[in-house]
Amino acid sequence: MPTGIRSYAGNASTARTHKAKWIVESAHDTASSLLGAFHGQLKGAGAPTDEQQDLLRAMLVFAGAGLDSSVKQAARDCLPALARNSDETRGELEKFIEREIRAGDGQRFLVQLLLHSNTEDEAITEFVNRSTSGSLQSAEELHRICKSLDVQGMTNKINDLRPAFKARNAIIHEMDMNFSARNRNRRSRKRDQMVTWTNQMLEVAELIVDKVDARIAELQ
Repeated sequence: MPTGIRSYAGNASTARTHKAKWIVESAHDTASSLLGAFHGQLKGAGAPTDEQQDLLRAMLVFAGAGLDSSVKQAARDCLPALARNSDETRGELEKFIEREIRAGDGQRFLVQLLLHSNTEDEAITEFVNRSTSGSLQSAEELHRICKSLDVQGMTNKINDLRPAFKARNAIIHEMDMNFSARNRNRRSRKRDQMVTWTNQMLEVAELIVDKVDARIAELQ
């Protein structure tokens, strides 16, 4: 079982991904601090209190926030270059334009493109804005943005995050309440499981940023 938060092992090196890298590093630091605070409050061998478990809940939530924020930052900083140089991303851009034109306000979208001095730049800007506008707190959304970013080989690791996302969403949207319990107790969260999920989220964030970085380096 995990003993703590994994060390940051990111290899991103290009200038385009340095902001995303900083976000992942900050998420690591925050998760480590929260886990340290949890350990500091433990007394004896009794079960952790709800207040102590809140530190574990916060740890997972911050890891999810770091994943969301770092991948979106990588998209903002790298999607324009990828859209012009990566066949995979270019294909996703074309699909995006086709969907927008077929949508209910497609004529307005098309007029905006045609009126812009550089239709390609405007289309890419809209592509980036739409790609980063929603929450990346589900496996489906991560798969979607990885496809746009031309990130390969992440299917299994992203799918493995489904239980972590379920727990994160229960904490965020339901206060982790368990209404089937006699006293409406909150769900009990075990340290080792929360550390495992936190590390999985941080690892996926690292890997996506690293893979985007490597793809950008290839295209330069």
